[in-house]
Amino acid sequence: MKKIILVAAVLIGALIVVVPSFPQAQTTHTKTLDRTFDVYYGMPCANGGLGEDVHFSGTMHGLFSVTVNKNKAHWTLSFNPSGLTGVGVDTGTVYHATGVTRYDGEETVDPDIMYPSVYTFVNRVRFISDGPGENLIETDTVHITVNANGVITANFDESQFTCK
Repeated sequence: MKKIILVAAVLIGALIVVVPSFPQAQTTHTKTLDRTFDVYYGMPCANGGLGEDVHFSGTMHGLFSVTVNKNKAHWTLSFNPSGLTGVGVDTGTVYHATGVTRYDGEETVDPDIMYPSVYTFVNRVRFISDGPGENLIETDTVHITVNANGVITANFDESQFTCK
């Protein structure tokens, strides 16, 4: 959750700097971000359910888009694995990552009116092994709202790890 809040804070900070400079007519700006990914991830379903660390490497394909229409800005940042493969440290089991992680936000671009703002984080990632029963499906959905008074509420609609 700390990573979600950190990413959201960085994105919000970037939008505060960038968005007010957009003209009031509808504009859309899109940027593609491809990044090398190299991380060890604890897989609870691996190794016959005993779990193990899996070394994932490959590319994460990202897309960042901001649309400004009148005094509202809507932005989306999404990442999906592109050839991201993992190998179990103990068993050598091979995993392929699929899915998407997406952040959405809607904010006012009027510097005198900071709220309300709405943010959504959706994570739907599957780690699929070459064999049965060691697949992991990670599902998270979080909605964050900042009301007109600046009060923040967060709803964790879904957060689960499923072994299949």
